[in-house]
Amino acid sequence: MDNDFQFGPNIGLTENYGSMKVDTVKPSGAYISGPSTTDTIDVTLSLGVNGATQMCISNVGYGSDCNWEPVASSKSWKLLEGEGDKTVYVQYIDSAGNTSDASTLIKYEPDIIIIIPKVRKIPALSDCAKVIFIIFLITFAILHIKKEKFESCS
Repeated sequence: MDNDFQFGPNIGLTENYGSMKVDTVKPSGAYISGPSTTDTIDVTLSLGVNGATQMCISNVGYGSDCNWEPVASSKSWKLLEGEGDKTVYVQYIDSAGNTSDASTLIKYEPDIIIIIPKVRKIPALSDCAKVIFIIFLITFAILHIKKEKFESCS
C-alpha cells in the first residue's frame, strides 16, 4: 500500500485498494484546552487539529449531544452546572469522514456567596439610664438579701 499520496486540498493521505485511492488517515494533532480551574461555567476553549474541516464540542462525550461546525482555534463554552471536575470533549472530522478525538478536564469551583444580614446597632444607654439601672440592681439585691434573712428567722 502506498501511504504518501496526497490527493487534492481536502483529502488526507490515501491508501491504494486496487485502482482506488481511499483516505483512511484521521486528522492529526487534535487538541482542546481550557482553564485548569474556573469559578464560572462560562469558559474559553483553545482548539486545534490538522486535516479536519468540522468539529463537534460536547460536555457528555465524543460526538454526543453536539452540533458540527467549522474548525475554529477558540470557542466560548458553557460547562455543565454543579461543582467539581468537568470534561469537555471535541471530535474533529475530515472531508472523508475520518475522526479524531481530544478532551480536557476543567475543575469548576464556584464562588461561595455568604449573605450576612444587616445588624442594627443596639443603642447605648444614656448616663441617666445607667444610674437608674444601677439603682434597680442595688434595690433588687437588697430586697433579695432581706427576703433571705426573713425566711431564715421564720
